[in-house]
Amino acid sequence: MYGSQTGARDEMERASSMTAGDIAERGSEPLERTLSNEPVNSLIRTVCLGAAGAAILGSLAMQMRGRKHEALFIGQWAPTLVSFALWYQIVKSQ
Repeated sequence: MYGSQTGARDEMERASSMTAGDIAERGSEPLERTLSNEPVNSLIRTVCLGAAGAAILGSLAMQMRGRKHEALFIGQWAPTLVSFALWYQIVKSQ
C-alpha cells in the first residue's frame, strides 16, 4: 500500500512541475479527438442515466401498485445502466 501512495505522489509532483512548453510538446491531438466526440459521449451518458432514473421511478410505481416481482425486476436495471454509463465514459476517455 505504501508503494502505491508513493507512486501517486510522484505522479502528482511530475504533473505539477510541467511547464507550458512540456504541455505543448505533447500536442493537442488527443484533446481534439476527445472534444470532437464529446457530444456523442454526453448523449449516450445522458440517455443511460435518464433510463436509470426512469427505471427507479418505474420500480417505485410498481412497488406502490403491489407488483413486487416486477418492481424488483425493473429496479435491477438502474445499477446496470449506471454501470454501463460509467464504463462507457472511462473507455472513451482513454
